[in-house]
Amino acid sequence: EGANNVQVTLVSHDAAGNEVTALAHRTVVLDTKAHNTVNIHDVTADNTLNFTELSAAKQTITGNVRGEDAKAGDPVLVEINGHQYHGQVIDTGKNTLGYRIEVDSAAFSDNVGHVLKEVTVHVSVTSHDAAGNLAIATSDHDVHIDNFAVNQVHIDTVAGDDLINIKEFSANGGFTQIAGTVTGVDAAAGDVVTLQLDGVPVMQGVVVTLAGGKLGYSFPMNTHMLMSHPEIAISVTSSDAAGNCVTHSVTKT
Repeated sequence: EGANNVQVTLVSHDAAGNEVTALAHRTVVLDTKAHNTVNIHDVTADNTLNFTELSAAKQTITGNVRGEDAKAGDPVLVEINGHQYHGQVIDTGKNTLGYRIEVDSAAFSDNVGHVLKEVTVHVSVTSHDAAGNLAIATSDHDVHIDNFAVNQVHIDTVAGDDLINIKEFSANGGFTQIAGTVTGVDAAAGDVVTLQLDGVPVMQGVVVTLAGGKLGYSFPMNTHMLMSHPEIAISVTSSDAAGNCVTHSVTKT
């Protein structure tokens, strides 16, 4: 590979027996390889596709293409879970090359049910040099798929036995505490908690950290209103690091 000096020596004799030697030199360039490389950028800022992102029709796969034999117009192939998408190397400015190829979000996942997995994006770029040599650069990049968040809300026993007697009706200034705990890996202090009575939202608060590090909530509810509207519903909305949201509700009468 590269420049090679070739020397040819020819020795001859004439009829009288005289000898002559002729020398010739030539440089021959051996070029058997073309050169290119490719990489793949994160698909999103966090390299994770959440429920909303998977619900979008398209995602864009981008990356850089380098190497002395890479050039605009070289074919690019993107493969995701057996789905193939074709494009070309483009000039991305400032003497750099790259690619931008739209793919179906459904190639990563159908977004049905809870999905938590890694999906590999495979990209290949084919280039040729002036000598006709072929170079195929490849790269793989894993994308995290997470389309769900998890939380759960619980309502504690009201008034000690879920019954409000005449003494309890008048106690605590006419207020009864509606309290409970919140669990789940994505539940966090500050999550919004909504209290409904007979299906009508009446109070809103946030999840707080309880003694011992657990999460929970508490509402001082007007006891008279509670007696006349006895169906209690509590809902908590949480979100995870990937941007998924979940609302869990529980009802008590």
